[in-house]
Amino acid sequence: MMIPQEAKVWLTLDLEQVNNQQTWRIITGHFLHTNWNHFLLNTLALIALWTLHGQYYSLRKLFSEVLITACLISAALYYFANIQVYTGFSGVLHGLLVWGAFQDIQHKDKTGYLLLAGILIKVVWEQVYGADPATAELIGADVAIEAHLSGTLAGFVYWVGEYAKKQKESI
Repeated sequence: MMIPQEAKVWLTLDLEQVNNQQTWRIITGHFLHTNWNHFLLNTLALIALWTLHGQYYSLRKLFSEVLITACLISAALYYFANIQVYTGFSGVLHGLLVWGAFQDIQHKDKTGYLLLAGILIKVVWEQVYGADPATAELIGADVAIEAHLSGTLAGFVYWVGEYAKKQKESI
């Protein structure tokens, strides 16, 4: 979200400030963007994901998944990444895409396998070769490939938790 710089200072996921008990940043940082291009890219991706997997969501489900995925990404960035400050929704988008791909697979839609392979190839590529420089230029910041990896893993963890819950309920 594009907001005044004064407010952004209080909402960005700044891990040093999280250490100072400003825990709201664990969620709010995922809803901020570096510029309008960044916001537009994330918004268009969310619309595309809704088009692909909207049939699997209720608003409650989407809200829950976004919050849990954001928390898991923030935890991964905090403990495992060399990122001090993060803004953007792309990590959450990666998680939503992975979750949706597993939903497709579970519902016997073979495109789920293609989506899952595509996202895994993209994330591995970024880890090995880095992000596309054109994207960094467009958003006016380094691309947080660590958030993409964390989001991918978070989407998988969320799906596994959901799947395990369904299995337990069917017993």
